Amino acid sequence: MENPGLTPKQQAISKILAIGDSYTAGVGSNGLPDHIDGSYSCSRYTQAWPLQLQGNGDWSQFNGDTRPEVTFGACTGAKMDDVMQKQLNQGDPNPNLEYTNIGKPQIAVMTVSGNDAEFGAAINDCILRAWLPSDCDQTLTRIGNEINDTPFENKLIDTLIHVMAAGRQAGGTNPPEAFQIYIAGYVGFWNHDNPACDDVSFGYWRWSKPKLTRDLRKRMNDLVDQLNGVIKSVATQMSGLGVIYVEGFQTTYEKHRFCEPPDEADYLASPIGKKTWFWHLDSPNLINGGEGPDAASTEGFEDRAQEVIDRLIPDKAQQDSLSESNPPWNLDAFKSEEAFYAALDTAIGNDTEVRINLDEGTKRIFHPKGSAYTPYSDAFLQAIRNNRNPVNAASPSPTPSPSPTQPAPYATGTCSFHLNEYEAPCVTDSKDLSADIVLKDNAGTEIGNTNGNKGINDGASLFLDSKLPSQLVVTGEHSGDYVQFTYGDLSWTNTEPKKDGDVTLAYCNSGGWDPREGPVCGRVTQSSKRQMDCYFRC
Repeated sequence: MENPGLTPKQQAISKILAIGDSYTAGVGSNGLPDHIDGSYSCSRYTQAWPLQLQGNGDWSQFNGDTRPEVTFGACTGAKMDDVMQKQLNQGDPNPNLEYTNIGKPQIAVMTVSGNDAEFGAAINDCILRAWLPSDCDQTLTRIGNEINDTPFENKLIDTLIHVMAAGRQAGGTNPPEAFQIYIAGYVGFWNHDNPACDDVSFGYWRWSKPKLTRDLRKRMNDLVDQLNGVIKSVATQMSGLGVIYVEGFQTTYEKHRFCEPPDEADYLASPIGKKTWFWHLDSPNLINGGEGPDAASTEGFEDRAQEVIDRLIPDKAQQDSLSESNPPWNLDAFKSEEAFYAALDTAIGNDTEVRINLDEGTKRIFHPKGSAYTPYSDAFLQAIRNNRNPVNAASPSPTPSPSPTQPAPYATGTCSFHLNEYEAPCVTDSKDLSADIVLKDNAGTEIGNTNGNKGINDGASLFLDSKLPSQLVVTGEHSGDYVQFTYGDLSWTNTEPKKDGDVTLAYCNSGGWDPREGPVCGRVTQSSKRQMDCYFRC
């Protein structure tokens, strides 16, 4: 096994939670008619890789007789905050809701952070320029700086902590710590070496044709690799908790990206055939689904930009006046991506056919087609298989001999810990909180210790190992001035106890800060400190 840490033995996967952004939702994946009705604006599609994963026939090779069900909650356009706030609700799933409850999964599969990195802005500012663009070079530089920034990495860690906590709390695994997260990255859009594409443009408007130079294509591909590196690094850091990075599918996209040789100039400019695995602005809306004409064909070219103009600027004279010096960005409907889709939504009304063609047809641009998601599905299945103990199909087995009784590693009942929290002076809020902890079991025997001061900052929580079956997760929060604790499916703060009806499951008694005014940063520095004693069922 690649990551045996907390993986359970002989537990079949019966429920998969699929969450995250459009690369998991599969927007437009096998043609626009395959949109799942209950997903609404989240734009989930039937050929998205989580549903291909569910349908893979190889589950029986390691998962016994069980073919997992998928709770499909991914949402096109989702950022990390959306995952934490909208996609992790406890309760029974309902596929007819835009944001379904998570059910009782054993694993989560996902992609996330591409929207936080603003790759959509790069596509608009450097390629399409459909709505008001910013400077392309500045946008790419900003994205690179954002991905490299510590808060971005910390936000991804925090997101995965929330997913892990929700999965453990859901009760689909025994023990709760057996819950796993499988997360993948993204794919570069371009062959960035082909000089034949240097004079090609995918510009949205006939008078705005930014060129697809080799430098631009390589910078964009490099940013995808950079983001994937951060995702992999975070997953590796959290591997002991059951987070696994999924990779190996990116190379299968070679020869199927935009600007692949030896395509002719007309196809490079309008790559809508099946051989290209990403949707293009000109890709036709096929009534019966599908991924475009055979091979490198431009048959069925669709002028979607003109259809959008006809809806948003119906006055022909005003349309004719549009030019490089009088772009549509001067109109409110083209001031931003949000304004663009809001105006389109109003203009389309209840015309489902037009909505599918224009709204969904624009959202799917630069997203993979259904066949391009098969490598994702295969890579996820292989990663899951590599990180689970195989479950054999049901068969009679002899009754095992009783094992000698082993002494319990700790006294069950109510465990407790004493915590000293420190706020350091002259340090940014993202790094200034730390704590030392002594953990005791129901008999008062020490079963865990931080062995000194350890950071407890938001996005860089403390994970305390002990003789308990679950880690104690500790996170200090400046907003609200509290400390968040998670143990298994218990979650509470030093100010808010955890109750089940009238029964208190976890609580803390906290003192105040000393000095009361907080840490002192100056010629003489001084940390601020407070103490608390906490109790929880164990």
